[in-house]
Amino acid sequence: MKFIVSIFLLCLLSTSTHAAVEVQINQLQFSYPEPVRLAKVLEPISASSDWYWPASAIYRTDDDSAEQLRTQLLKQIADLKAEREPADRLYQALSKIEEQVNAWTLATRVVRTINYDAARLDPKQNPQLNEGRYMIRLMPRPDSVHLSGAVMRAGSYQHKSQVSTPAYLASISMLDVAEPDYVYVIRPSGEIMRVGIAYWNGTYNQLMPGSQVIVPVFSTIFSPSLAKVNESLAQLAVHRVLP
Repeated sequence: MKFIVSIFLLCLLSTSTHAAVEVQINQLQFSYPEPVRLAKVLEPISASSDWYWPASAIYRTDDDSAEQLRTQLLKQIADLKAEREPADRLYQALSKIEEQVNAWTLATRVVRTINYDAARLDPKQNPQLNEGRYMIRLMPRPDSVHLSGAVMRAGSYQHKSQVSTPAYLASISMLDVAEPDYVYVIRPSGEIMRVGIAYWNGTYNQLMPGSQVIVPVFSTIFSPSLAKVNESLAQLAVHRVLP
């Protein structure tokens, strides 16, 4: 009987010393014994800097969904490459994208607006963080956009104000097999947009600072596997932890 009671007390003590919610905000670590609202989590750091809330992001670090998406995309790319010769331009473009995807830092993103003032005033924008581990990235206003996909040089480029997406991309070197009519834009909020860039469908859609631009590989109704790679690449980019 004493042994059973001892085990019970040990288990009780163990559960009481572990926080139900662990949150890393940039380099700071916070722990909560029970589910907590977003406003309470952001309160200690809300005034510590001039945060650019549109580029803030929250991730679940105990959820491997993003890595599963990466594995699926790499498998799709490998299958397409297996059908072509290394000298083929599409093979080489897919290899570039494969390198990009392997280099990305990923975490499973919770796609929703993060804004301390909005969370404090509007219950709909003050979600509850349930048991688990989270990472929140806060930053000042970015001065760059991030290009990936069928481009000569993937990476960060200087953000240009008052410039449409087609005009911005006019100075970017794309691969021969790049899609000429549209790109995917992932806004800092995680929203995916398909934006026309050709003369016949170009729109005056300005890029927000901190946006990602994914240049797809050209595909047609006769190449559904390529179209799937393009879509999967954009979906995976939502989960990037940007530098």
